[in-house]
Amino acid sequence: MGDRRRTAHAAAELIRAAGPYRWVGLYDVAPTTITAIAWTGSEAPAFPTFPITQGLNGAAVTARAPIIVQDVAGDSRYLTTFGTTGAEAIFPVAAPGSGRIAGTIDVESERANAFTAKDEEFLRACAEAIAGLWAGSEAGRPILWRRLDVPGHDAATLHQVAGGAELRGMAIFRDERGPTALHYRVRCDAEWRTTEAVIDGWCGARPVELRLRRDHAGGWTLNGVPCPAVAGCADLDLSFTPATNLLPVRRLDLTVGQTAEVRSAWLEWPGGVLGPLVQRYARRSLMEYDYEAELPGAARFVGVLRVEPGGWVVDYAGLWRVEEAVR
Repeated sequence: MGDRRRTAHAAAELIRAAGPYRWVGLYDVAPTTITAIAWTGSEAPAFPTFPITQGLNGAAVTARAPIIVQDVAGDSRYLTTFGTTGAEAIFPVAAPGSGRIAGTIDVESERANAFTAKDEEFLRACAEAIAGLWAGSEAGRPILWRRLDVPGHDAATLHQVAGGAELRGMAIFRDERGPTALHYRVRCDAEWRTTEAVIDGWCGARPVELRLRRDHAGGWTLNGVPCPAVAGCADLDLSFTPATNLLPVRRLDLTVGQTAEVRSAWLEWPGGVLGPLVQRYARRSLMEYDYEAELPGAARFVGVLRVEPGGWVVDYAGLWRVEEAVR
């Protein structure tokens, strides 16, 4: 971490020296917070860490686009860095390989109307040039949820692997059959379609060993037994965790106002049976989806999913809520 911070500090100093900028800061973007990792000069920003929903940094992250404000006094989104700031520009940085907004460049001037088209071109190039600071930021980036309907927690990470990504997690909760601990791994291809999954653990005194596969034709098997009811489904949905919603959210990549319906292979718990699940995602804002699921047996679930910029669900309609996420 020390080497990375020194590199980030050197990058910030180079950016500041290349333009007529008073201050440059580099920030890490986590699911719920934005944190300064390096800045020029000796004076730290007034808010080194703040919620992802706040400030011009937060606006740039959710928009996935630069935010340039030529007079911060007239913009209610501005979160004070220094009391004498006139203009501020934020440029989001995408993590190599995943495209997730993992960092930002924050450039400030004491003068209003300080940024020109040439500055914008230069800072866009800087955002691409320093993206390596966030290389591998998906790997091992953990997220922790607290379960709200029964005592329990769930922790997961997303790892880049050859040909796609792998979701790895552990769910621990109280089940009607006793204390339950489930370790899960879900692998997907480069288009975020599930290819295989493994679930191991125990439920009370009962061991759990489940192996799921989807072949190139869209056929599924559970412990080697064909499951024709879910043929053609692209996604696996594990009913005991909010982690697997990440995969269709990434794959669909909806813009605000768009709606999509997907048919998923739903692993019902505690039965361990694979059945079809029709899900509808309607993106109501940059960080919220209206969500519906038609569960087997005519049951219907309706709720709002709050997400962070990378697609992790941070509030799952009163069933799970994020407690901690770090790079």
